[in-house]
Amino acid sequence: MSEQLIIDKKYQGPPFGANGGYSIGLAVEALRKPYPVTAQVNLFKPIPMETTLTMELKDGKSSLMQGETLIVQGEEFDDTDLVLADIPAPVTYEQALEAEKHPWFPPHNPFPECYICGHKRDIHDAAHLMSGAVEGRDDGVLACVWRPHLYLTGDKISQHEMAAVLDCPSAWAIFEPGDKALIANQKLVLERELDMDEDYIVISWPIKRDESRKMLSGTAIYTKDGELLAAAKCLWIKID
Repeated sequence: MSEQLIIDKKYQGPPFGANGGYSIGLAVEALRKPYPVTAQVNLFKPIPMETTLTMELKDGKSSLMQGETLIVQGEEFDDTDLVLADIPAPVTYEQALEAEKHPWFPPHNPFPECYICGHKRDIHDAAHLMSGAVEGRDDGVLACVWRPHLYLTGDKISQHEMAAVLDCPSAWAIFEPGDKALIANQKLVLERELDMDEDYIVISWPIKRDESRKMLSGTAIYTKDGELLAAAKCLWIKID
């Protein structure tokens, strides 16, 4: 089973490719799994925009291809506990509102037009997630509010848009000024379908950073009442 698709430049991450989380979400959605969804996705190359790609579903794997070149591949992932392990305590809606007033990264963002975290994007055209440090927390947690109703349409939020939101906030929880990296792997859990007309809390946190090019961090989405809706562990690879 296969279908062709073109990723609009609206969904860019870096200038040379689509947002990694958005592309991860396309691979997750192509698996056609009911909620709760647990999956892992590997990204092998920058994802081309404005060109014809093919999404193939075969042997339980979704593969985004450009010709014969494998770009992104998703598959079901059984270890839900791994994804949900060691998630920091959630923050309140009020804490998230305050945290997003002071994001540290906009002056250092190498991709200011990113669909998810680009500070130069209009709030009615992109997610515009501005994660900031949470006052009183010493665990490195960042938080912001996700307002899907400002830039998406419809009654429900798609799996690929949920996965996209689990991407960039994890970067800013582990990055330092001057870092430039691309997401290489995401293991995620999407607990249930989300309503479009709600605000949601997004938190992110560092897990591992060392002298190698690899960095590991996590992200989670909550309701304003503290219900866990989705979570991910994200592997980032530094680039020059």
